Amino acid sequence: MSTIIRTMSWGLALMLVLGLAGCAGKQQIAAGPILPSNPADPFKVSLTTPQPQPLVEGEGMQFVLLSALDGYAHLYNLRQSGDVQVLAENLPLAARVPRSYPSIQDGFELRAQAPAGRDQIVLVVTRSPFNAGVLPPGRRPPAATVQTPEQVATRLRSILERQPVDGWSRDILAVDVLVRR
Repeated sequence: MSTIIRTMSWGLALMLVLGLAGCAGKQQIAAGPILPSNPADPFKVSLTTPQPQPLVEGEGMQFVLLSALDGYAHLYNLRQSGDVQVLAENLPLAARVPRSYPSIQDGFELRAQAPAGRDQIVLVVTRSPFNAGVLPPGRRPPAATVQTPEQVATRLRSILERQPVDGWSRDILAVDVLVRR
């Protein structure tokens, strides 16, 4: 009898774990050296995508940005290729109002690009605007930067260290991209 109960307990635990894993709507990844989270965790921000994953090369990409407080969104794509795309800087966000990006009003579309792999989309929301200084002169988002992910992360860290501890928060989203054959 105890063997049956033990087996049922393990089976129930396994079903619970698999069920919770299957319910995860977005895949969180560790920020690691890219950009540490704010240890004060002053306000909640979230970054999601309405598209099912994986995305296929050429498919449109859109994100939903949400912040508990009014602020400015800075959105970066750390691509599998090693390139960094600045998707948005100083994009105004109203508290608790989801913001689709890009939207029709933004006047452009984002598309999944080769190579295949996992891109990291980084959302940083600050209470005050800033210029990260990672784009070549005269370029505006969305645009590729000539800097490595490590250089961009170093630049962002130095800017965020000068922000008040309750002045910023971040979220990271993994986006899987497949290449058409």
